[in-house]
Amino acid sequence: LTGTAAEITPVIEVDNRKINGGEVGPITKELQELYFKAVSGRMERYKVWLTPVYEK
Repeated sequence: LTGTAAEITPVIEVDNRKINGGEVGPITKELQELYFKAVSGRMERYKVWLTPVYEK
């Protein structure tokens, strides 16, 4: 699942049925890592997407 508040959230269970044994899969892990790097300014390529809300 993705969204502003959810960011990138793994789905590990639906209707009490575990998906991937209840573990986060490798693609979701990689997407989460990339997402958090991008939104925290640790990826130079995407820094232009960010607007600081504090004084430097």
